[in-house]
Amino acid sequence: MLKSLNPNIKFFLYCSKIDKTEYEKNYIVEYIKDIKDIEPILKLSTKQAVFPHIAKNLDRYFPSINFYRLSHTKYNMKLSSELINIVNFLEKKEIRTLSFKGSTLAKNAYGDIGLRQFADIDILIYKADRFRVYDYMVKKRYIPEIELTESNKKSFFNSVNVLGFYHPVSKVYIEIHWELLSKNYAIQWNEKKIWQNSSKVTINNTDITTMNLEQQLLYLSIHGGKHLFERIGWICDIDRTLRISSKIDWRLLLDEAEEMGTKRMLFIALYISHKLLSTPLTSDIQDKIDKNRVVKKITKKIISLQFGSKKIKYKAFKKFIILYGMRENQIDRVNFIYHAIFSPKFDDFKTIKLPNFLWFLYPIIRPIRLLVKYIR
Repeated sequence: MLKSLNPNIKFFLYCSKIDKTEYEKNYIVEYIKDIKDIEPILKLSTKQAVFPHIAKNLDRYFPSINFYRLSHTKYNMKLSSELINIVNFLEKKEIRTLSFKGSTLAKNAYGDIGLRQFADIDILIYKADRFRVYDYMVKKRYIPEIELTESNKKSFFNSVNVLGFYHPVSKVYIEIHWELLSKNYAIQWNEKKIWQNSSKVTINNTDITTMNLEQQLLYLSIHGGKHLFERIGWICDIDRTLRISSKIDWRLLLDEAEEMGTKRMLFIALYISHKLLSTPLTSDIQDKIDKNRVVKKITKKIISLQFGSKKIKYKAFKKFIILYGMRENQIDRVNFIYHAIFSPKFDDFKTIKLPNFLWFLYPIIRPIRLLVKYIR
């Protein structure tokens, strides 16, 4: 499974591992010896969301990389400061918030906001607060990715699950979510449990509401799964969460994953982290995965597709087939196909801007846009 990995990917993986073998340590040293210019490596590591791990391994050989590390840390601190600012602002307006990914995940799983790469702020709110939050963000001089009018807000909010806001002065990008997942993935999440079982993480002496470990691990598994783990950084998130998760209630987690029809996605996430980063798994979980041939088969396909050295033909179609196979229940597979084709996504609204009176056409436009995209 790992023999055909791209050499760059191997280097990134070995640098990202907590426990390295002697072979992996030697591989890193030999790889670094051949580096003539660090710029391409930094660019690719940023794309894979593993820059902090790569920089840590390169700083002895390329002192100039410390400039990039400092810039990275400063930006993370800036995002963390703005997260606190927005959370406090919204809570003064009696709007509950829950931060996930970004600073809170960095502090929760890595123990330091500088050790994880992230580029924006993700905040979950209650659905009922969508309209107010939109207006408040605009009043704070944040520019929405799509400007909404009173006549089309409802249609947009009912179609998608997130809207991004950008501040032209601070250069900070914030995504406001009222659902964790897009309708296109056809996964029903009991978000009431997320709010009821939330936990706190302290950043800059401020308590920020975030997910508990079980919900965090399940979310990371589903989020990574829906993108087929195209970034190594997303696998690192699972690895680091598992390594600090001695208190995880596995029975609760497995029951919830089964109820949502995402147990297969959870096992794939655990297995891909175990295979690529040597993440330790409990004997019970390891046993369940060992007996699940579908999980192993799909994991192998994902690793080959995303990190293999061979160029893949018809990659988009193959991704769709893998996503379909990740759904364990037939009804979920049917819903996944339907919503993938007909439920408008944020990109549909952004790519094709219809006048308000034609917004009802977006469910028709989406399959046409997909057809044109994949025929090309």
